[in-house]
Amino acid sequence: MGKKFKNQRESKRVIKSKAFELLVEGPTRSSKTFTILSKLHVLMSLYPNARGLILRKTKTSMSQSVLQTFEDEILGQSHYLVAGGPRRANRQSYMYKNGSELVCQGMDNKDSIMSAEFDIVYINEGHELTEEDFGAITTRMSCTHLIDPETGKSWRQVLVCTNPQWPQHWLNQRFLKPSPKRERIFVGHKCNPKHFHHVEGNEKLCHWTNAGKDYMENLTESLSGVQKKRLLDGLWAMGDNLVFDEFSQEEHCRDRKDFPDEFDFVYVGVDFGWTAGAAVVIGFRKEIAYVLETHIYSEKQISEWIDILKDIRKRYENIRIVADSAEPRSIEQIRNAGLSINPVKKCKDGIKIGIDLIKTRLNHEGIFFDKNCQKSNCELLKEKRIPAGIFDEFSCYQNDLNTDKPISKYNHAIDSTRYVFLTVDNQPAFDYVISEDDSFDDDDMWS
Repeated sequence: MGKKFKNQRESKRVIKSKAFELLVEGPTRSSKTFTILSKLHVLMSLYPNARGLILRKTKTSMSQSVLQTFEDEILGQSHYLVAGGPRRANRQSYMYKNGSELVCQGMDNKDSIMSAEFDIVYINEGHELTEEDFGAITTRMSCTHLIDPETGKSWRQVLVCTNPQWPQHWLNQRFLKPSPKRERIFVGHKCNPKHFHHVEGNEKLCHWTNAGKDYMENLTESLSGVQKKRLLDGLWAMGDNLVFDEFSQEEHCRDRKDFPDEFDFVYVGVDFGWTAGAAVVIGFRKEIAYVLETHIYSEKQISEWIDILKDIRKRYENIRIVADSAEPRSIEQIRNAGLSINPVKKCKDGIKIGIDLIKTRLNHEGIFFDKNCQKSNCELLKEKRIPAGIFDEFSCYQNDLNTDKPISKYNHAIDSTRYVFLTVDNQPAFDYVISEDDSFDDDDMWS
């Protein structure tokens, strides 16, 4: 580990930090995960019977991301912790010869985590968790196997890494005021030894590697707007010229326990798409809309969306499904599967009207979101640089500066929500007109 981090100052800070809560933030591919996993491996190796935990929102998303890095880049396939062991998808822990154990788990198996105790926990992609999840993890930090050689006292740590999100995200807000027990460290692209070569004491000899040059060029060309600010520059940024600048997580998000127990009716809005599709579940009670679930998935067949919708139907009675009218075949398939679904009614300026309806509810306490409403296959969406939740979409969905019209990007869950409100809130009043010859000609019947 010494060689790999010989001249990586921020990485050294991560490894040496003993703050109880440590946030490691920075742009994509800046070696955050590699640095933290190296720290965990060294601690597990040095301290007998230590208890560590690698955690993500779901166990599935961990196998082909953080565990792959750990086995391929930290340990190597010939290491005794890997050789002859279970497949990553089935991996529950790594057992060290000195009795230390590094557990691999997801918050989707929260009960097993809450019944255990740890010395150190690493939360990968921490922005996927809620602050309540984070708080629950801190209660599990009661082991005493990590000893500070200077003081002789035991210490514990919860490390969390993330790419920056919107400024109001709970993770950013929690670490705004660092303290002896709470520290944040920014790790930039130049911290990745694969991409940048450091020569200590001689800045003139420091340079990007060929791999680093290619990666940074590709990243610069492929990213724009808020994604560029976050993934390239490492900034906690809101989008410029946002469509929904009215949205505030603090104001519009609530705990599910604060929602009504019953709803007058429940709508599900569906936006079809292979690269990304969405379904949003909204319950209505006394004219207030409660967003209960938002599903954003990439590469889902219609048969898989049918399973998702049937699963939603199990949780809510008498759901009404309204979908993108541009996909009649998909609607027919869903209807043939026994689900009641209708296309959203088309109308002139439907996008603007739908957006205005959402804005009206945001401005007048007419809509609230469950803090934990977001469901997605995060890793696949992340690879395609697509927001994995409606909160991310609100912070990315922008107006074109030239036309002042919304750019059709980062809006899958928003479109699903718009379909619902176009159905529930948009009840146009038509005047019935009889033509001069008293006929009922369709061309002049409605105005």
